[in-house]
Amino acid sequence: MADVVVRHTVEADIAKHIEAQVPGTSASVRISSWPFVGRLAASGTVPDLRAQVSGVKIGPFAVDSVDIVVQDIKVSRSDLARGKVVLKSIRTAAIEAVISQQSLDSGLGLPVTLGAGTVGLAGVQAAARVAVSSDRLTISVPPLPAITLPLLPTALLPCSANAVISVGQITLSCTTSSIPPALLAAAAAG
Repeated sequence: MADVVVRHTVEADIAKHIEAQVPGTSASVRISSWPFVGRLAASGTVPDLRAQVSGVKIGPFAVDSVDIVVQDIKVSRSDLARGKVVLKSIRTAAIEAVISQQSLDSGLGLPVTLGAGTVGLAGVQAAARVAVSSDRLTISVPPLPAITLPLLPTALLPCSANAVISVGQITLSCTTSSIPPALLAAAAAG
């Protein structure tokens, strides 16, 4: 029973620190590890951590969801003995963010239709090109003007993102072997 209580406390603490890194958001965290305390003490590892973040805003656009899945987390066992969680490494973190058609409508103030690789504006539906730079997502639908959106904060999207337009949404995703900054800050504060 104590193992479950400690795991839930750590999950809540990490969620609170993610929310502090990206103000105005709500986060939930789920750690998959049984036993949790015993595994940390014996090997300093956690097999899987999943975080869902909602309420993320990028300029006038709302991000419907941000999902972070981190696998094979290694923590400092010597710091654990002092009551601190210090992440040493991860095998991989996969981040996925979804921006809905409704969010684009609201942010642009225009009706937008998203299809499989297409965007419709002002009654014109055409193949779209998507380009992601370090801080912007640009959607080009010739002959219409390009749509430019800021990217998510690097605390949540710390790697070069891919963008895919599908029916009703744009999905940004990336994978990294570096610890996402929102989790690193959470662990350092814990």
